[in-house]
Amino acid sequence: MSGTVSLRVLKRDCTAHSVEYDLVLNTIRPLMVLTDVWCSSGVLTPDGSLVQTGGFNDGERIVRVFDKSCGKCDWKEIPSGWLTGGGMLLIMCCPTVARL
Repeated sequence: MSGTVSLRVLKRDCTAHSVEYDLVLNTIRPLMVLTDVWCSSGVLTPDGSLVQTGGFNDGERIVRVFDKSCGKCDWKEIPSGWLTGGGMLLIMCCPTVARL
């Protein structure tokens, strides 16, 4: 070993960071997350979807959406989700929020 530590996350699936738990069946289903969710924030929408913003390294400017009504879907990751269609910046309370 060289004694150096890389802060970059290895590119592989990140199913250890997100699971869906079925209360009725008492089962879990790993969910695929492709970017680093460390230090992200999330909110439940009125329709029951979970919206998660930010993260670390490649995940810091990502918006992730999990729609529970989809059944067997994974997270939908939106790479430039911080920007709205009109060019406005989405600001949420999270230590990783940065002005683009």
